[in-house]
Amino acid sequence: MHRYLPGLIIITLNFLLLGFGSYEILHLPNDARSLSLNNTTSVYNGSFLNNNPASISMHPFRMSYSFFYLPANILFGEIHYSENRGKGVGSLNISLLNYGTIIDSKTEKKSHAFDAIVKIGYKRELKNIVSVGISGGYLFSSIAEFYSHLLYSNIGIRSRFLEKRLGVGLSVENIGKLLKPYTDYQEPIPAISRTSFYYEPKHVSLIFHGNIVKNLDNNSSYFSSGLEFIPKHQVILRLGGQIMEETVKEIFYNIKEFEHLLQEYIDGMSVGVGFEFNKTIVDIGLLNMKSVGFAFGFSITKKYR
Repeated sequence: MHRYLPGLIIITLNFLLLGFGSYEILHLPNDARSLSLNNTTSVYNGSFLNNNPASISMHPFRMSYSFFYLPANILFGEIHYSENRGKGVGSLNISLLNYGTIIDSKTEKKSHAFDAIVKIGYKRELKNIVSVGISGGYLFSSIAEFYSHLLYSNIGIRSRFLEKRLGVGLSVENIGKLLKPYTDYQEPIPAISRTSFYYEPKHVSLIFHGNIVKNLDNNSSYFSSGLEFIPKHQVILRLGGQIMEETVKEIFYNIKEFEHLLQEYIDGMSVGVGFEFNKTIVDIGLLNMKSVGFAFGFSITKKYR
């Protein structure tokens, strides 16, 4: 993968056109299940340390491996480890987002662009009703010969009702300290707040997911939703989508714009499938990134005990 770009500004613009801004790795799904559900798995139990650290499931010991192929040959990989710690569960994530090799069109000099994260987290259940979790990470980012690194944290809470068939949660994510910016200009860390819910009907093999996400630096918001359908044991089908707040407001004031809302939801849809075996879980996901292209990913989770 090569790009002929004269400088950092053009490189950054290229990433923005692809849907990738600075530190955008902080917003990427951590696994193929989240990818196929448009990153809406924030409060339902999951094997991975996700957006809301209070939602990671209690289990003895698991290792997970994820790989994404993103538009413009951008690659993402992650290794996840989690294990019960007393009355809670601890986890460790190592992630790498590789933008590839960059060649300066004037000097023909080669350089690389990537983001790397090391993140740890801990979740504790209180009275088997409320879960609280916290995670913290170190992000190192390199674009050509420009470097940046920062510390950040996520804090979340989750509560479940109706025999755990209904769950609600709240998380504040990517709150941190920029240790070194790329240049003299300090770009903001993309901090967000996330309100999430899930509902699992009692007599139907479905799980509904929903997220309302607000960007704290510019006050923009969007709503994402996901659906998991279990047609038979060990197989799960998934579907997700996303709508911006501005589109919802347009529909509210002009019902004729409903077709626009439907088209936006379809353009940003995601799909996937999961297979659960005795000691292994395999998830596959596909996300439509609109005019940019498609993101494809798969995850493998090993249940050792």
